[in-house]
Amino acid sequence: MTSSLNSKNDLEEIAKAYDWDVKQCTIEKIESGHINDSYRLRITFDTSKSKRSESYFLQKINTAIFKHTDAVMSNIKKACSVITSINDSSFDSLTIVPTKNGSSYFTTSQGTCYRIFNFLEGYRSISQHASSHIVRKVGSTFGRFIAALANENADDYKTTLPDFHNINTRHHNLQKSQKLASSKRLEAAEDLFEIISLLGDKCIDIQQLLDENLLPIRICHNDTKASNIMYNMSQQSYCVVDLDTVMPSSLLFDFGDAIRSIISESAEDEIRRINESLQWNLVSAFSDGFISATKHLLTDVERNNLANSCILLPYIMGVRFLTDYLNEDVYFSISYEQQNLNRARNQLELARQISDELPTLESIIEKALTN
Repeated sequence: MTSSLNSKNDLEEIAKAYDWDVKQCTIEKIESGHINDSYRLRITFDTSKSKRSESYFLQKINTAIFKHTDAVMSNIKKACSVITSINDSSFDSLTIVPTKNGSSYFTTSQGTCYRIFNFLEGYRSISQHASSHIVRKVGSTFGRFIAALANENADDYKTTLPDFHNINTRHHNLQKSQKLASSKRLEAAEDLFEIISLLGDKCIDIQQLLDENLLPIRICHNDTKASNIMYNMSQQSYCVVDLDTVMPSSLLFDFGDAIRSIISESAEDEIRRINESLQWNLVSAFSDGFISATKHLLTDVERNNLANSCILLPYIMGVRFLTDYLNEDVYFSISYEQQNLNRARNQLELARQISDELPTLESIIEKALTN
């Protein structure tokens, strides 16, 4: 879990690193995301000739999770440079604001790491209940992001979160947590182990393909929740954000994670309703947008496993939330004791439902591939 910015000491050091007057700086907490603390930083530039105010996006990097800050920021800088070079008004990019010494981030005397991006004025995140039109744009934007980076050398990017989507590693971590967990938490999660037993064997195929080098490694986002797209309605412009996880990976993980985030009517923290219907219209919209932007890249193995990835990603997230719950909630931020358990139940039930309705998903994907 993260702590708040020390508004006096840290802000003074940040202002000095960026050659700003701390007396002209104010910050406002932005409530978003599980991992990093985010703020809107406002600065008034007052000279004898003019007075203006500018906003920046300030983030405290959670180095307990992103341990290699240099590598994370190097990946982000490379990806943003490529996106910016496209020079397309409908496809925006974050811009890193360097310190006065040219660094992409700053470390305080207490070892806390901060970075600053341009503030996306007029942009807002995609809501849980976005229209099919917007969701198609989300798919297209994530697809364009991958396509834009298709010619990048994967060796030039660092793997900042090893085995992030490796289901074998996630199973191993879960087994370790089971051995150490309290009897109270194990009992509360008993029904979830039944789902894991049911789906576990179905969710190892993609990792086996990766282990056998049968899937191409691409520069991917690796956290393609719909909320990680910002859009400006008036300018019809879209921007991919939350770039900490940009690294070499499989396109399948990006597709499956995005479907995970839009297919359910329930939010990730909610307990899913019995017999809740899946939002196939949004799945169709996202698939159309994503596949239209990446179809020219896809190998046969990728095409054949797009549907399976949509079971795997909610399953992985369910396993991760459950592991954190058994570990007494040390990774994901929570606001009440059973939140990670509810998240785990939500995602594992979702994975089971998608598995039960797989033919519908396969039909949607096939239609998008042949359009």
